[in-house]
Order: sequence, then structure tokens, then C-alpha cells
Amino acid sequence: MDRMESMAMQNYREFIGLYNRIAQNCFESCVIDMSHKSLSQEEELCVESCADKMIAVNHRLMSVFMEIGPPVDKQLGLSGVQAGM
Repeated sequence: MDRMESMAMQNYREFIGLYNRIAQNCFESCVIDMSHKSLSQEEELCVESCADKMIAVNHRLMSVFMEIGPPVDKQLGLSGVQAGM
């Protein structure tokens, strides 16, 4: 596996991990009644709202990271390769 494939695989693993954490968090917060195989309207709205909020927070964190990451890397003397980019 070359470096690009390795980086793509790492990105995929991180994405799947994030997806699983969002699903777990929203499930635990929103799904109350396990006696039906379908979500109630209230549970469905809660899950949608929860996922939207978690995704928005993730996007905000990534934008802040992209703002402060490169200057901090430069201060630490890290190049893109050393910093994991």
C-alpha cells in the first residue's frame, strides 16, 4: 500500500469512527421506546436534530483546526508530512 492509499484508508477509518460516535450518541439521547421496530415521530425528529448539531459542531471544529493548525505546525517546526497531512 502506497502513502496515498494509506492516507485514504486512515481518513476512511476516521470518518467511520465519527459516524459511529454520532449514531451512538444520538441513539442514546433520543431513542426511548424499544417496544416498536420504528422510531416515533418525536424520536425521529430528535435523531435528525441531534445528527445535524453534531455534524455542524464537527464542521466548526474542523474549520477552527484548519485556521490554527498550520500556524501552530509552523511554530513547532512541523511540515505537512510530519504533521500527518
